[in-house]
Amino acid sequence: GKAAQEYLVKRGISRETAELFLLGFAPEGWDNLFRHLISRGAAPQLIEKAGLTLPREGKDSYYDRFRNRLMFPICDVRGRPVAFSGRSLKEEDPKYLNSSDTPIFKKGEIVFGLQLSKEYMKKEKFAVLVEGNLDLLSCYQAGVKNVAAPLGTALTVLQCKLLARFCDTIVLAFDADA
Repeated sequence: GKAAQEYLVKRGISRETAELFLLGFAPEGWDNLFRHLISRGAAPQLIEKAGLTLPREGKDSYYDRFRNRLMFPICDVRGRPVAFSGRSLKEEDPKYLNSSDTPIFKKGEIVFGLQLSKEYMKKEKFAVLVEGNLDLLSCYQAGVKNVAAPLGTALTVLQCKLLARFCDTIVLAFDADA
């Protein structure tokens, strides 16, 4: 994970913040995670259903969805990991890759970081919604703890309803790009 650690240092993210958000690293290679999970007794079909692997076309095998990426666990409001978001470390597209929808994860129904920020939103009575995962970590680390991110630029009605459980106002602080 040295590449991920160096990237976090370059972005000004402290070790404490990385640990708080349970950040990790998916190394290069086509089937590292798949082979590891198989060795632990996981069924290939369940690994695929969890959104961690993809089937190889025309073959009876799988490859890892996340490779050479800084990994962000996506947690539900209670703090249980339900999916992952991986940030490319080689400036390749897509920059961020999220788990596919699964029976326990629907991208448009989850807000990244809410498990840690919801109490601060209640206290402040408003939420600051930023675009990206690293934007959230930077804000949180700087003391703006009533912050969350919608897992991409598409903010859904269901995400707004979820946030409304914890605050009265949502301030959008998205990137200024097109």
